[in-house]
Amino acid sequence: DVIYLLREEVLKLYQFTKFNFTSPNYSKYTNVVITDKLKNYKVRTYTNYEVYRDMIVFGCGVGCRYGDLVNLKLDNYQFSKDRTKGFFVFRMSKSRVGKQVKVPINNLTFNIWKKYSKNKRRTDYLFPRTKTGNPISNQKINKHLKTIGEIVELKRLVSNPKFNIEGKIVNGTDTRVPLYDLLTSHIIRRTFIREGIENNIPTHTLMSMSGHTTEKVFRKYFSTTTKELDEGGKKMF
Repeated sequence: DVIYLLREEVLKLYQFTKFNFTSPNYSKYTNVVITDKLKNYKVRTYTNYEVYRDMIVFGCGVGCRYGDLVNLKLDNYQFSKDRTKGFFVFRMSKSRVGKQVKVPINNLTFNIWKKYSKNKRRTDYLFPRTKTGNPISNQKINKHLKTIGEIVELKRLVSNPKFNIEGKIVNGTDTRVPLYDLLTSHIIRRTFIREGIENNIPTHTLMSMSGHTTEKVFRKYFSTTTKELDEGGKKMF
């Protein structure tokens, strides 16, 4: 099965604030802080878990690859002509033709954008960088996501079996484990696509927002759920 976050799990992550820097007891969870550069040489401070959490939730709402997520700038948020709607517009870094993707903003992504864009320039990066000015690495965020998921209690049982060269399941790898054990940044695109499917967004529209050019590759990001099998089976005969 393709592993993704349910909508209620995304909200559970978003609404967990105990390890935020503004929480008086954040040190119970982490002592690592990240500073973000603002205008006029000012800085804002967050905890590392707070930033990693916000990046994953934001990614689930935009559906981009992690490499594109960390390079988003304030200017990638664009208003429609009548300023009644907003879109995140960016070019996919791994696209051979520099494919442009346009994704409508939603409540979650707007609130996170507002949090990290305050007192920044249009040309600034949305999410904090390292002290040397580099993006937060995929390896670093993956290292901590499992801990964050365990703190937030993302305990839904899921399976991620391993296969040998003969295509057979490696003994013991098909046992279900808590979701937090398998959290990586790859889950953001899978969650975005599954959320789109759950809301009956047409395939061509969803592919346009995710940046996929072939349905063959697109289909690798989701699998048929038990709920879909149940609803479909009830219609038979």
